[in-house]
Amino acid sequence: EITETENQAAIAESMNLTRKQFTKRFVKIFGELPNRWMIERKAQAVHKEITSTKKSFKQIAMENGFNSDTVFIRFCKKELGKTPTELREDAE
Repeated sequence: EITETENQAAIAESMNLTRKQFTKRFVKIFGELPNRWMIERKAQAVHKEITSTKKSFKQIAMENGFNSDTVFIRFCKKELGKTPTELREDAE
């Protein structure tokens, strides 16, 4: 599994930048750190799948890089304010 830090390092390298240079440019353009930006995009994708599909939570978790149900539920609570079940119930 590739971590977000490894992803950033690979992107920076492909742009012939150090990670520090990449981060500085990223913040200048997007106004936030790359890790926070990636987490927010993942949260948006997870929310969309929970609320607009009938996929199981386990499938959504696996497709979005979560290695356990517990980590997935914790992520949803922290980033979306509710458990996957609560999010789906609210959408129905």
